[in-house]
Amino acid sequence: MAVKDGRRSAYRVPVVSLVLMAVFLIGGTVGLVSEWPAGPGNLDWGVWIVVYGGYLYAISAALFHAKTGR
Repeated sequence: MAVKDGRRSAYRVPVVSLVLMAVFLIGGTVGLVSEWPAGPGNLDWGVWIVVYGGYLYAISAALFHAKTGR
């Protein structure tokens, strides 16, 4: 328990956020390191996944946080 202003408060580790960060880090690394064929706009699919997947990740994480408070 952490002590804050003389009172004890429970500190919870943000497990969901840590898991989502790990998935994005590992998935983004694999997406950028792998050999992909050219996609739309002559960009590799790995770039598309990281860029637009990042937007989807941020939006879904924000919605999850708004609904659950975690």
